[in-house]
Amino acid sequence: IRNVELLEETLEATRLKEEMQIARNVQQKLLPKNLPSNEHFEVSAYYLSAHEVGGDYYDYAEVNDLHKLIIADVSGKGTNAAFHVAEMKGVFQALMHLKLSGKEFLNIANQSISNCFDKGIFITLSYLSIDTANKVFTHSRAGHCPTLYYNSVSDEIEVLEEKGLAFGILRNDSYASHIEISQHNYNKNDVLLFYTDGILEARKKNATEEFGMD
Repeated sequence: IRNVELLEETLEATRLKEEMQIARNVQQKLLPKNLPSNEHFEVSAYYLSAHEVGGDYYDYAEVNDLHKLIIADVSGKGTNAAFHVAEMKGVFQALMHLKLSGKEFLNIANQSISNCFDKGIFITLSYLSIDTANKVFTHSRAGHCPTLYYNSVSDEIEVLEEKGLAFGILRNDSYASHIEISQHNYNKNDVLLFYTDGILEARKKNATEEFGMD
C-alpha cells in the first residue's frame, strides 16, 4: 500500500513539475524577443525568476519615433504573480501604442489595473520614453526601484527616484497627483540601468545580509 502511495505522490509531483514548466515557457514568451539595437541606443535584458515563474516583467514599443520601455514587478510570487503578468502585458501594450504623455500613461494604466485586479494586488513600474530626434528621455516611476543613470560627460551616476505610487494603491482620480515626471538630455555612451528588487535582495551563498542598493 505504501509503495502505491509513493508512486501516486511521484506521479503527482511529476505532473505539477510539467505544468510549472509549461507556465514558465508561457511567461518567457510574454517577454519581448527582439530588443532594439540601432544607431541611437542599444537595449539588453536579463531575466531569471527565483522560482519556476515570477512576477517580473519588461516590455518595449516604438511609436511615432518615440521608443518606450517599461519594467514592472507584481506583488507576490509564483503562479498568481505570473498570471497577473500575462494580464499586464495586454494593458501595457495597448497603452504604449497610444500617443500618451508619461503622466497620462501612468494614470490610465493605474485605472486599468485597478479595474482588472483584485484589491491587495499591487504593481510597481518604471516608464521610459526616448525621443531620439531631440536626444531627450523622460522617466517616471510607479513605486518601482530607482533607476540608475550614468552620465558619460560628467562621469557621475544619478539616482532617478521620482515620486509615484504603485498601481492598485489608489483606485481613483487622485492617483494623478502623485505622479512625477523627469526629463533629461542624454549623451553618447550614457547608460540607464533598470532592475527589480530581486537584485537588491540577492545574497552571497549561505549569507543572511542582502546586497542592497550600495
